[in-house]
Order: sequence, then C-alpha cells, then structure tokens
Amino acid sequence: MAQQDTIRNGGDIITISAIPDSAFLQAREFAFEGDYDVAEKILNLNIERYPESIDYRLFYARMKSW
Repeated sequence: MAQQDTIRNGGDIITISAIPDSAFLQAREFAFEGDYDVAEKILNLNIERYPESIDYRLFYARMKSW
C-alpha cells in the first residue's frame, strides 16, 4: 500500500497520508484551521475505506455541526 494518497480540492491537489489514523489527524488539522472542505474529503475517504471506524464518522458529524 502506498504511504500517500492525493485528493483534489478545486484546482489544487493535496497529498495526504495513506495510513488511516495519520490521514485522520490531517483531517482534524484542516478542520481546526477552518478548511472544512479538505477535512470533509479526507474524512469521506477514510469512512469509505474503513466504514467500521466510528471515530471518523463521529468527528465528521462534529465538524458538520460547526
């Protein structure tokens, strides 16, 4: 498995970790910085790949409430 993934944010390509917990930390950092679109994309990717993880869904819900 690759150690990095990429996501598109408009015209930008953002490199994120392919390790789920590291990507989750990146999503949290983006969210706390107010970049909700990028955080949402990372969280959706993690939720799609690891649907059994409640942490990703819970933080996604918390972030959407902000």
